[in-house]
Amino acid sequence: MLTIFVPEITPRIEYSFNLIFHEILKMDIRFESNLEAFKSGSGAKISYCAELVEGALNFIPSGLLNQSDIRDIEIEFEEHNGIQCPFRVDKGGMLPFDPFAAAFYLVTRYEEYGTLHTDQLGRFKADESIAFKKGFLEKPIVNVWALEIAGLLKDQYPDIEIPMREFHYISTIDIDNAFAYVNKGVLRTLGGFAKSILYLDFYRFFERIGVLMGSRKDPYDSFDYITQSLKKFKTEFKSFFLLGDYGALDKNVPHTSKLLQDRIALLHEFGEVGIHPSVNAAKSGEGLEKEKNRLESILGNPVKTSRQHYLMLAFPDTYKKLIAVGIKSDYSMGYPTRVGFRASICTPFSFFDLTSNSLSELVVFPFAVMDVTLKNNLNQVPIQGIKTIIQLIEEVKSVGGTFISIWHNESLSENLEWRGWAEVYEKMHAFASRAVN
Repeated sequence: MLTIFVPEITPRIEYSFNLIFHEILKMDIRFESNLEAFKSGSGAKISYCAELVEGALNFIPSGLLNQSDIRDIEIEFEEHNGIQCPFRVDKGGMLPFDPFAAAFYLVTRYEEYGTLHTDQLGRFKADESIAFKKGFLEKPIVNVWALEIAGLLKDQYPDIEIPMREFHYISTIDIDNAFAYVNKGVLRTLGGFAKSILYLDFYRFFERIGVLMGSRKDPYDSFDYITQSLKKFKTEFKSFFLLGDYGALDKNVPHTSKLLQDRIALLHEFGEVGIHPSVNAAKSGEGLEKEKNRLESILGNPVKTSRQHYLMLAFPDTYKKLIAVGIKSDYSMGYPTRVGFRASICTPFSFFDLTSNSLSELVVFPFAVMDVTLKNNLNQVPIQGIKTIIQLIEEVKSVGGTFISIWHNESLSENLEWRGWAEVYEKMHAFASRAVN
């Protein structure tokens, strides 16, 4: 048991220390606010106060974790092991910065509350984050700091038991649009033909005819390929289906489609199926429960997990809406335009709401890479994509974290612009599976 001295136990202190020691390091901790009792106690000890305490590992607080509101913060950085670490503190402690305040700030997404740095969809811009600006977006530095603290504890208390973290891999698929041509209805089909003619896209014009006549398979219907890959590599798997009403950014086939329901049932055999809330539901808040109910009706069981369509994530509103309809875990934590670690962590963690200064029951599963990001935002070709993925896997493996990827059924179609990306998917599975074993 690790004993931690803090003069005052606040919700933020409790959350941050549990994040580092319980969630990441899998250690048991207890807090002590009586200094004399702390000094007289035995075993491994950490002090988190401005005054140094003899016989303990001392970390100097920056003050953030003793606050209870959200305010503009002028963050000072200190270079440590080649990383610009936030919340520099005066010398005297074990580290030249406050790792517990830094972890809290990054994981809770403090900088995104009330931000004006958003794109046309209202999403926080990755390039405005301190992780991107300071060059550590592609490194799960909260996990790195946790392991460094574990090393300091081991040096001071050689007999302390710190469990070894094991690398974990979760493969996920988003189904924004299950089929390119089938089950689209007369108006959408005629509109598709007209668009192909307007843009002289004769490939898609004749491809659509072939699919509708039954002589060709719908290019987005890559579900058999997905399941074959899952059988081959035996990875943990999650899928997320968009079941919102048709709109400018929500273009899946109707939720009543028998073909769509068959594909949902197929992927459900290989892992949990979650809801992919529509852009309309994310913006207005309306329709979320209806979409969740649709999926529950198809599956015949409660839906507890989600990922936002277009990664429409705004703090704290998105998570509060999910909690209100009974969602227990969310996989939206990541950027659409950059790979890496939006919350600077590669371990699932509980969401802390800064507006209420309290812990929630929602568990956040951060992802590291998305297919669309690699090809469309970073303009990478398949050979570059797999190199980027391997680098990210190595980062996660080095800290015993959880590597989560996002793919789409369209990107595995080997059709037109996605030719060659199915091989990237296969190589990612193979490399991650070897890292697990």
